[in-house]
Amino acid sequence: MYTPKRRLLAATAALASALFLAGCADDDDPIASPSEAVNTPTQSAAPSIDDFCDAKVAIDAAFLQGGPPEEGGEGSETASPDPKVVGEGISATYKSLYDEYVRTAQPEVKADVEKQAAALDKAISDGNPEFFMDQEFATADKAVDDFLADRCDVQELSATAADYEFEGLPTVSPEGLTALTLTNEGEEFHEMVLMRIGDDVTESIEELLQMDDEEVEGKVQPMGVVLAAPGQTAINFFELTAGRYAVLCFISEGSDAEHEFQGDGPPHFTKGMMEELRVVGPNESASPSTTSGSESSSGSESSSGSVAEEPTSSSSSGSSSSSGSSSSSTASDETASPEPTSTSG
Repeated sequence: MYTPKRRLLAATAALASALFLAGCADDDDPIASPSEAVNTPTQSAAPSIDDFCDAKVAIDAAFLQGGPPEEGGEGSETASPDPKVVGEGISATYKSLYDEYVRTAQPEVKADVEKQAAALDKAISDGNPEFFMDQEFATADKAVDDFLADRCDVQELSATAADYEFEGLPTVSPEGLTALTLTNEGEEFHEMVLMRIGDDVTESIEELLQMDDEEVEGKVQPMGVVLAAPGQTAINFFELTAGRYAVLCFISEGSDAEHEFQGDGPPHFTKGMMEELRVVGPNESASPSTTSGSESSSGSESSSGSVAEEPTSSSSSGSSSSSGSSSSSTASDETASPEPTSTSG
């Protein structure tokens, strides 16, 4: 079933607009005669790397924002999704974004992009919302993400996940288009979920986690998520705005390579995978200082509760990369096991 928790791991709150770049023959040539101008075929300019970056960011944002509807109501535990209905939802949510993704694909990764687009088309016909979990799709998505991380004009925000802490995570990072990178050196699956805390919110992350859904509504906003399997590195791309952020791992303890997301322990944030990050604008100081989970006081064994408004959607592609979402969840929901996804759909 395509539940909100699954979407949490599948790919902010607003989709980035994909750019369209069209060009034509040079009509300003003072030597060209009218007949020559008429006979010169109109050419479409080759899509730029910026176009391709924008297209991928839009896909990652769409997975984070939400997924196709399921029959019987979103999150329904008794729903039996009609493949046709689910397929139509997948098409409505992602098809136009993937069309732009293919149109702007750069030659170096064109084949990988086409593999992902073919997987989407099959998912639409089969009504399979978890197409991004296919290994071939995930491998192609990882190749694209690695390419974009080298070529796009992005900020870098990275951390290493251990059991159970974020190592090397900066305390301050610049705003803007950001490559979220998570390297998992632990024995369990880990994710890095970025939740922007409202500008007028004074509560600590621990206090927000103790609130129920109604209390926390409007206080936090999902902005990005990336998931990595043990021994893997995953990347996703998101637009981060200046403000205060909670960085959390909601995966349950015991979700290792053998049990994947079937861990039955408490969420990792209760074990120490809970940090605060400040994203700053161009006129603010972005210190390169970092903090590790072991040095931070934010995580504790006794932390409990839920952050409502977890990312409401899915992540994109790749077994080692993920984006996704989850609607408001309670502490019991957070212990529900997520499922692997790739970075971007």
